[in-house]
Amino acid sequence: MIVIGTLLALSTLSIGFGAVAVAGGGRHSLEGPPRSRPVSTTGR
Repeated sequence: MIVIGTLLALSTLSIGFGAVAVAGGGRHSLEGPPRSRPVSTTGR
């Protein structure tokens, strides 16, 4: 089943990205929580 494999890969990637974002404190501009990035708060 190729579809199941693709779904599993996508879910694993999404979970991995979420874990990296939380562990990195939201360094990426996509996450950017106001507490960790005051620059985004100033910009908006």
